[in-house]
Amino acid sequence: MHTLCFCALAALAVSGCGGRIHDPHGSASTSDAGTVGNHTGNAGSGAGNAGSDAGASGGNAGDASTATKHCTFKGFAPAVSYTPRHEPLWVTAVDSTGTSNLDLAIGERGQTVTDFSCELFANAGDGTFTSQPSFGSSDNFCGNLVSADFDGDGKADVASQLNPTTDSDAGSGVLNLDFGVAQHEFAPTLTAYPMPFADSELVVADFNRDGRPDIAAAGDDFELPPLQGVGLRGPVETNFTLAVMLNAGTGALGAPVLYPSPHRLSQLTAADFDGDGWLDLAALSNTSLGGFDVYLNAGDGTFRDPKTFPGADLWSSFGIGVADFNGDGKADIASAAILDANLASEQKVLQIFSGRSDGSFDGPANYAMPNIPSIDRVFTGDFNGDRQADVAMVLGSDAQGARINPIPIAVFLNQGDGTFAPPTNYYVGDAMPGYAISLAVGELNGDGVTDIAVTTAADFAPYGVAVNVLLSECE
Repeated sequence: MHTLCFCALAALAVSGCGGRIHDPHGSASTSDAGTVGNHTGNAGSGAGNAGSDAGASGGNAGDASTATKHCTFKGFAPAVSYTPRHEPLWVTAVDSTGTSNLDLAIGERGQTVTDFSCELFANAGDGTFTSQPSFGSSDNFCGNLVSADFDGDGKADVASQLNPTTDSDAGSGVLNLDFGVAQHEFAPTLTAYPMPFADSELVVADFNRDGRPDIAAAGDDFELPPLQGVGLRGPVETNFTLAVMLNAGTGALGAPVLYPSPHRLSQLTAADFDGDGWLDLAALSNTSLGGFDVYLNAGDGTFRDPKTFPGADLWSSFGIGVADFNGDGKADIASAAILDANLASEQKVLQIFSGRSDGSFDGPANYAMPNIPSIDRVFTGDFNGDRQADVAMVLGSDAQGARINPIPIAVFLNQGDGTFAPPTNYYVGDAMPGYAISLAVGELNGDGVTDIAVTTAADFAPYGVAVNVLLSECE
């Protein structure tokens, strides 16, 4: 059984990552610290989350584990910025040393459409970071990063999605595995697996309870339709699919099992939603009603037909996260949404769907947000050290659609009963026009409380780029 758990910054989203892979025959509960995840595959710490025993990362499942201490929360320290080599398209956390000090893996884009690389920022153990040499092949598109010990050697590995460079290359995506070989080091070559679609979101979890991390991907293609009439038509989305690749051992992944969807699935997370001890999947659904689809595990790593849970009077949904917000031992879902397409009357809200342990949900309960998320991600973690799961997201546009600078990170603190206080904003960047690209959460400085990393870029020359770290402050 692996002791290095699924890391990703989820979700996100992973033992040094805030949790561990549990006995494959154990049942899900919140008593054990959850393995980490957040849709970007994020490592977490803090309140234990439902469904954690089965182990999940890269999608918000179990991204808060038992906090090491209780603290009096003072907020977040001012952001400390680090300069990556290129534009930082993705950030995820990985324990590349096995010391529980989460490093930051950055997926970067250079000057051309094929100039991609990965860069590792090594954690000194106190939440400060130093850039390491790039890793992986020079053309590795380090996007949709998740991390786990896929080959069982006790070292963290990284999985990423390689997309084609043209919209006409439908169905030609590749999933790359980069195996860890030493502290802060990864193999110079990649192990590639063909994917049935070009663009995908990834989550890592042990879906068949064999103690090995598996991968699920929610993906689609862009393809060019035939020319019609005068002028050119742009690419259209097609081939909406959920794919699950089970770990065959020693890091080898089986062929993807496909679950077609009638609509685009833009994000993915894992948790035990029906209380049977097997990890299920939830995917944000891009429909006119917003909401999400839930795929229940059939008890063998395959999945039943999805159940759709639309949001109420929604125009659009912007993210999905999982935690046990109200402490009843059931996995709940958080999502950001716009309730009205009319710009003059639209309402931006955080929606909380309360799990019922049968794969269904009550709610949603709505909490007003001041602005629209600029990254369609919702992250959960214990940000104030009270052992309750909180919610964080990046807010980037005001009511008129204009960018906000500095860039606010909105944190909704759990009031102890699954309800949430109005958000408090913490800022990255400066007053110059810029935007956030990717966000990750994890316990970065050893105090047992969840911290935040967010990548940013400027709109104008000299086009400054940054990896910004916000450390939680406690007394």
